[in-house]
Amino acid sequence: WGVLLGLFDGEVPIVGAMYQPYTGELFYGDGERAFFARASEERQMHTSSCAQLSDAVLATTGFDWFTEVDLVRFDKLRQNVQLCRVGGDCYIYGLVAMGYVHLGTDASLNPYDIQALIPIVQGAGGVVSTYDGGNASMGGAILASANEGLHMKALEALNR
Repeated sequence: WGVLLGLFDGEVPIVGAMYQPYTGELFYGDGERAFFARASEERQMHTSSCAQLSDAVLATTGFDWFTEVDLVRFDKLRQNVQLCRVGGDCYIYGLVAMGYVHLGTDASLNPYDIQALIPIVQGAGGVVSTYDGGNASMGGAILASANEGLHMKALEALNR
């Protein structure tokens, strides 16, 4: 679990922060830049340049929150990636921003589950949308990707 704090203008999140108390890590971003801080360390984050689904690491918190339809869609994506990991909650999106995970997805998210994370992922160079490519700000089935090209390929796999 983590602590999420975001500023939302009614259409898109403006800034976001995620604090991971267990590790003492802070992730924050404004959609243009994103940073990681722990103790005296602070650095700018950048997503991965992974270009192929077959090279990608996919992560999700768990399957219990997926509807039957979203689980079928998720499985289409999972079959195309190199590796899939389960567990992580909001930390998954920090890992996407840091470049350690290429795709993060969860379903049945509330707006407060994702709004703080969007400026972090986008500020590091990533893309966040719903499974249909729409604005993720209000939650639902969400996909976060390391870059635009990978995001398009992942959306295509989800929607086949």
